[in-house]
Amino acid sequence: MATTILLVDDNKEILAGMRTALKSNEDIKIIGDARDGLQAVSLVRELKPDIVVMDITMPYMNGIDATKEIISENPSIKVIALSMHSEWAFISKMIEAGATGYLLKDNIIEELTKAITIVDRGRIYISKRIKDISAISVREKLSRRQKSGGETYENK
Repeated sequence: MATTILLVDDNKEILAGMRTALKSNEDIKIIGDARDGLQAVSLVRELKPDIVVMDITMPYMNGIDATKEIISENPSIKVIALSMHSEWAFISKMIEAGATGYLLKDNIIEELTKAITIVDRGRIYISKRIKDISAISVREKLSRRQKSGGETYENK
């Protein structure tokens, strides 16, 4: 049985790109799309998808608030965040809201199917680029801390 997907983004070109990236995969069935968080919450109630691919920055209700509401009502539904934001503040807020995946928009075509497959299997998917960015961010923070006379850490 195919994994059912709801796509959520306020940009119609991004929605079209996701549809194109997923249309040839017989294991994935797109059952709808929404252009804002309020519409996403409403469609999840109606359609009960397995996975929601959720933009963060949208009108009326952002993806963080929409994810919180979806997960609180339907804990079995999985949410994959989709964003142009690679900053830790956005990533951590989406994870705290209940997302089990995080993709950057510039990697949609390469990673979307893989992310859906991994999240559908009950695992967490974080874009490789985010992992690289996070590692750099951690190193920079540790370096600043060391220069300011704070604690230092070693990788043992």
